[in-house]
Amino acid sequence: MTLDANDDRRAIEAALGAWDGRDIDGEKYVERLRSGRRLGDTTVRCQS
Repeated sequence: MTLDANDDRRAIEAALGAWDGRDIDGEKYVERLRSGRRLGDTTVRCQS
């Protein structure tokens, strides 16, 4: 599969937009992963 520059740009923009609407930054997210709280947080988000 070959991607052109436009496909690359769209993929990068989609990845950057993945943080839209989140209440935490990357550092806090990683800390949640390390502490094991991510499963509880996911359950809360799914019930909203």
